[in-house]
Amino acid sequence: MARLCKLLLLLSLLPLSGLANEEIKLNPTGRDIRLQCLLRLQDSAIGDVELIITADQNIELPAKSTLALLADTIVPEVLEALAGYQHDDVLNQADFSQVGLNLTFDMSSLELIMQAPIEALKVSGLSFAAKKNTRRYIDASTLSGYTNLYLSSSNTENISEESQGFTDFNHLIEAGLNYRHALLEYEAVYNKLDGKSGVYSRQGTRLNIDFPNQGTRMVLGDFYSRPSGFQNGVDFLGFGVSRDFSLIPTRNVRPTAARQFTLERTSEVDVLIDGVVVKRLSLGAGSYNLEDIPLAEGVSDVELLITDRNGRQERINFSIATGMDLLKPGEFEYAFSSGVSSELVADKLKYDNDAFIVGGMFEYGVSPSLTLGVNLQAAQELYQLGQRSLFATPLGIFDLNVAYSHQDVVGEGVAASLGFDVDFADDPNNTQLSFFHEYFSQSFSRVDDFFSQQNISAINPINLMPTLNINRNFFTGRYSQSITQALRVSLTVNYVDSYQEQGDYWTISPALSGDLFDTPASWSIRLTHKDRQDDANEFNALFTLSWPFGGYSRVISSYSSDMEDLQTEYSYLKGIGKTGGVNMFIGGQRTSDTDANLEAGIDYSANRYNLNLQHTSRVNDLSNNESSHFSRAELASALVFSGANVAISRPVGDSFAIIQPYSNLANNRIDVDISDEGSRVYTDGLGAMVVPDLPAYSEQLISYEVTDLPPGYDLGDGVFALNPGYKQGYSLKVGSDAIITAMGSLFDKQTGEPISLLAGQAISQTDENFEALDFFTNRSGRFAISGLKPGSYLLKLNSKNVRTYQLVISDDSKALLRLGNLYVD
Repeated sequence: MARLCKLLLLLSLLPLSGLANEEIKLNPTGRDIRLQCLLRLQDSAIGDVELIITADQNIELPAKSTLALLADTIVPEVLEALAGYQHDDVLNQADFSQVGLNLTFDMSSLELIMQAPIEALKVSGLSFAAKKNTRRYIDASTLSGYTNLYLSSSNTENISEESQGFTDFNHLIEAGLNYRHALLEYEAVYNKLDGKSGVYSRQGTRLNIDFPNQGTRMVLGDFYSRPSGFQNGVDFLGFGVSRDFSLIPTRNVRPTAARQFTLERTSEVDVLIDGVVVKRLSLGAGSYNLEDIPLAEGVSDVELLITDRNGRQERINFSIATGMDLLKPGEFEYAFSSGVSSELVADKLKYDNDAFIVGGMFEYGVSPSLTLGVNLQAAQELYQLGQRSLFATPLGIFDLNVAYSHQDVVGEGVAASLGFDVDFADDPNNTQLSFFHEYFSQSFSRVDDFFSQQNISAINPINLMPTLNINRNFFTGRYSQSITQALRVSLTVNYVDSYQEQGDYWTISPALSGDLFDTPASWSIRLTHKDRQDDANEFNALFTLSWPFGGYSRVISSYSSDMEDLQTEYSYLKGIGKTGGVNMFIGGQRTSDTDANLEAGIDYSANRYNLNLQHTSRVNDLSNNESSHFSRAELASALVFSGANVAISRPVGDSFAIIQPYSNLANNRIDVDISDEGSRVYTDGLGAMVVPDLPAYSEQLISYEVTDLPPGYDLGDGVFALNPGYKQGYSLKVGSDAIITAMGSLFDKQTGEPISLLAGQAISQTDENFEALDFFTNRSGRFAISGLKPGSYLLKLNSKNVRTYQLVISDDSKALLRLGNLYVD
């Protein structure tokens, strides 16, 4: 039916006798037209809908099916009000406007667009129940695979009285073989250091089997078990099964713990502290920890602004109690894993057969405001039990975790934490207030506290216990509020009660941030006072200035008083996820210990490879000519296959699609997902294109454009509708042999009058598998049929007395076939 939409557009542009001076209308036929097109809510695809464009240019929708389609996205109150306006199971544009929904038909994309205010949208809940989706997706290939190859070389040089240097070659291989929803993964590295022989070592092998409708994944082999409560995350060789929102996601970005986040696709990440951008990163799909990002002590007002390759932005505010995601009533998550501990030793994977570990968790949504969970982790001579309570109140959300441990040597231990985020509903000042308290008894144990001990029973508990938990109590609180639209204030307080003598301390850290006059720059000042038990008090002042230039460049400068740390960095980032995308930075730093520290680097994304170059020079003392230098270069590419098709691409991040032009478009340039910043991929004469970073379990429409398309060539919808599983591959084609558009006029043979305003079908007489094509005539009898190929067709008109015409298209016909006047009996 999408092709019928295009024919409507085509005919609306044809010269019509007597209508030359009339305004072009959405429906120029003078009668009601029934179509089926894609419905979008804002920029999100909802599904296919049937609609009628009436002769008076109104849009009408069937009420029952449309209300059912909107039930997952629009609040019930709005839908109930909308249902009250229906008449004979029909809703029109005016009905939608009555409830605040704006309905328009986009002639450029041939889609029905609905705009809705925020208060009309449902708050998305966590649910893995199968959802009704009327959209048709292209099937992934039954068998597909990829091999990512990262070739890197680094050089380290230390210049002093005894200068030395060495070169390291480090190559990484990532491979996957996918059959439906089963994936076999493999990773290995090759290392060669100067003067030594190269070493190849396996890093991991696993079999993943997904059950998307249940949100469940089974893993057998080498994998990482995510922690729950006070558990340790453990590298395993064994078995795991989980029903986990973070494994089979519905959003690009999500918090996974108090200081962790996960990206599902390549994105630009701005790190904001006190509302000021202090660092710009380009990150691929994967899990990250804020501990990897250098932050000033006492800082907890951290926010991430994440922009994906399509320009969509999402924010994570890492408040004290981040991760408070209540489950819907009756919804649940679980995880179970068992196996032996593994770790990398000198780049080799080692297993400890004596360290057998079992772990699991279960969380259940009891009510809209209460989620309860339990967790367990056990190893030789040790076990740990935990409980989580997550509950919402009119004041805010509480997250309570308690745990009990028992180890044969150190005995029993307990741990507990309480996080609280105050809810300031509809606060125009964006006030935030959070508290977090954590307690550990000195004997509280985790499963990996003893893995390095060869004989636990021989250890003196008195000597071992001080190494388990250094701090007894940790408390932090944060308050922030916008004073004006351009000025924000915050206050952070931390307190540590240590088991070590003289280890107690507290810090207080006020901050002020805002915009720099009427410029796009922003600034922040943070003062931190640290009061130690031993009276060795510390004070630090941190000043940051962040100045963007255009949409792609930024200069960030900061000064920290405690180390006399002065640094400035310029970054340029454009075209994330696109061919030709660049992420470049250059910066300098000077501290009381280092005279100069210079860094520079560039990431470049080509059509079939990624290139990374970076260099660091550190000069500790200019007078002594002592310095160190580090340089690294990496080239990364991939070999992929899907079905019978093979191609070279940039490294595969999640799922991928091989896109080939049809033979009649072999010499045309094709751009995929083209925008002002470039194309995602394009034809370059080196074989099929590959889109390497399709996010799994996320619906997407991959668009394409063909340069110098032959007149009349019908590309169909112009998009691929995909919903890939994890690491699945697609085999797609642009174009077809059904490219002929036939145009002509139908006349009554007896009267000589045009056959106007009639619908019909073109039915193939030579290919029984060819789907009949719909067409209709305008007031002067003109018609157009796209998507034909050579052969014989029966043109059947839907008149009271059925009329037919036999049309024959020869093998040498052009893409645009002008039939002239056709006379029908």
